Amino acid sequence: MRRNRPGIVLCFLLAAGSGCTMLGNAVSNLSLPTRAKMKYSPVYPQSFEDVWGAAKEVAVRDWRIETVDNERGRLVSDWDVVLAPSLYAGTRRKLTIEVQRQKKGGVRVGIEVARHVNENVKEPLNEAEAEWMAKGSDEEAEQVLLYRLDSRLTRFQPSPELLRRLEWEKAQGAAERKSSTK
Repeated sequence: MRRNRPGIVLCFLLAAGSGCTMLGNAVSNLSLPTRAKMKYSPVYPQSFEDVWGAAKEVAVRDWRIETVDNERGRLVSDWDVVLAPSLYAGTRRKLTIEVQRQKKGGVRVGIEVARHVNENVKEPLNEAEAEWMAKGSDEEAEQVLLYRLDSRLTRFQPSPELLRRLEWEKAQGAAERKSSTK
């Protein structure tokens, strides 16, 4: 009777030569990143307090906040866990926001959404038994958060051409009113 070797099959199917090592029946992929990198906003001219307030508003919309450090301008969410029955389909994400004063003035915001995948083959729907492996960052979520922050902090600025046109129309309207009252 032939004995199945699930570790060998998983190693072949999932990593196929990308740093996969066998330890008995356990599989370990050593080429995955260990920490995601922050994405940064442009430098905003507003005060630290205004930018920090906007960053907190953006975060609490979709995330459960675990820690807030108002002095340092740092916010960390709780893990957002989504379990799934398929291998690597279960994920968890954690948001980190850092508001930083710039030496030349202004404030910028760093956003990181760390992403982990569940490597538990036997019980992928059991969060207590999950085997989490860092899998980079959720760049789409980071971009959405940066967009929301930017839309809160950036106000509509009319172009110089639009301002000239409005002034011209205002002058034309004043001239027409003046000629009609004569």
